[in-house]
Amino acid sequence: MKENFLKVEFWKLSLKAAFQGIPVFKKNADVILTNELRYAFTEGLFDFIDDEILPFYRFTISEEQHLKNVAKLLAYINCGMFSNIIDDGVSYGVVQRLLNQYLKYLWAASIIECVLHFPVDNKIQDILQMGKSAMPWSKISTEQEYMRIINHSKEKLSDSRFCENMASEINNIVELELFHSNVSVCY
Repeated sequence: MKENFLKVEFWKLSLKAAFQGIPVFKKNADVILTNELRYAFTEGLFDFIDDEILPFYRFTISEEQHLKNVAKLLAYINCGMFSNIIDDGVSYGVVQRLLNQYLKYLWAASIIECVLHFPVDNKIQDILQMGKSAMPWSKISTEQEYMRIINHSKEKLSDSRFCENMASEINNIVELELFHSNVSVCY
């Protein structure tokens, strides 16, 4: 019961983070968007992730499978039963942020064992010193654009000069993001 409560709360936070300031739903006379329809959309996503994607994360998962899961969720949102209410589709960047944010919360609460990537956003790109190669996370449209940022973070983690001011317990890119989240709260 406690785990389910946490999952629902983490889901709400993840939705808010992924869809903040991004127009998602169609705004035309053909679709009357009711609260019930919005609820069905968010619940449908939650159920899809819980049933079709989350089982992969109970144990170690490959990066290839994680990317397949992002693509599967993207297809579900843009081509599934909710495609009639989604405005021009949701970007790869929004979907990766939704899934990665949710997985990060579940991992931090020890509900799942592993998580591969952090939710890519503008803040993490600043931390990674992406400079002019940074792009708004909501505009990431392909797996290749997303992986360019992920691979850049892996390179940064292997650079001792970049990591020398970081805590020694940072072992992966998710912990890097969590470390920086905690640091920014402390200032």
